[in-house]
Amino acid sequence: MKIGEAFELTLALSRRDASEQLDSDQLRPLGRAADRGAFHAYAMRQGVLGLVLSAFRSRAPHGFDAATSSAITAPLRTLAQQARLWDMERDRVLALLAREGLSPVLLKGAALRLTTYRNPVERPVGDLDLLVPDAEMDRVVERLVAAGYRMPDSQAVIDGFRDHHFHLPLHHPNGFEAELHWALTPDVSTHRLDAREFIARAERVEFGGGVARVPCAEHMVLHLSSQNTEDHFSKLRRLVDLDRVIAAHPIDWDAVVAEARRGGLGAPVALSLQLSHRLLGTAVPSDLVRRLGVGRAAQAALALLTPVSGIARGTGPERGLGAFLQEIWLAAGAARTQHLRRLMAGEEEPLEWVWQGADDPDGARRRGGTGARLALSLALYQCWIALCAPLGLATDTGRRDLGVWRTLP
Repeated sequence: MKIGEAFELTLALSRRDASEQLDSDQLRPLGRAADRGAFHAYAMRQGVLGLVLSAFRSRAPHGFDAATSSAITAPLRTLAQQARLWDMERDRVLALLAREGLSPVLLKGAALRLTTYRNPVERPVGDLDLLVPDAEMDRVVERLVAAGYRMPDSQAVIDGFRDHHFHLPLHHPNGFEAELHWALTPDVSTHRLDAREFIARAERVEFGGGVARVPCAEHMVLHLSSQNTEDHFSKLRRLVDLDRVIAAHPIDWDAVVAEARRGGLGAPVALSLQLSHRLLGTAVPSDLVRRLGVGRAAQAALALLTPVSGIARGTGPERGLGAFLQEIWLAAGAARTQHLRRLMAGEEEPLEWVWQGADDPDGARRRGGTGARLALSLALYQCWIALCAPLGLATDTGRRDLGVWRTLP
């Protein structure tokens, strides 16, 4: 199964109207063991395997025999077991903290599973993200350490996270991960999300005898859009999350626009919602891009970076230079100028040494080739993709990429 075929089938099964979109020709490759394995692997990388297999089992029309249908949905058993274990750990952590009068805000997958998805297996989680008020952070760390979680081994790494990042990772020997957030964006980000506003407007959700705090729907839209920039718009799961949040909750679009513009998040929100609408049929106001203040130059530049194809590949922009260009065009005003200056000066991300696996800053490998050489490469690459754009219009994929900003109906 080719990537394009896997993407189209995954996309069709990810839609809320999957039963209306699918036909037997699209599903036929799942009857072959090799194609079925490739499809499972692709949907897993995109973070939607549980979702698409649940859709196949419950809604999609198909004509497979019982043995083949069972083979297609076989991963659901393992995914369901993993979901139960993570939910049990979430409940354990929240109960431990609640006994101390601590109530952090659940973020991302942990919050979405409680508020948006019908079945936990539809939304995997890789860690437990908690947004913690500053005054409670030390007590939350203390309680989690007492519950078996471990801080990073290197004090330099701990200090690096606290000085330059927005969360601290903790690891449990049983394999669970927790990330304690005091902010939602790193210092070097070109946009900002207000963690205090997230905490102030958090909502209470009751579940299975417990209570959790989760972001309001508008903040979920903003946070998911921000996460897209970290992934360089490479994960279908983020768009599915947006689609499900918007379908499940009433959205105050005026509040979304106001906070996005205030935090410099206009272009990431606009592109996220345009992609979600184009690929998944998400209901979005027709004038949203205009209200978010995304100029025509930014729209054109981001379309040239083939955002739909980047999601299909699961890698974002096709070349490393494309990732730099995407960061530039997603920024706005003074933030864009500041980001360009950092690139020109050859400044590295403050925690680059941590991502490289070093125990201290002196153990990191320094990158070269920045500054004027990078600026020239970016300019030449921008010209090259603009010159190639007419060729893209000759293919269905190219037209979908270049037409991503078409006016919403």
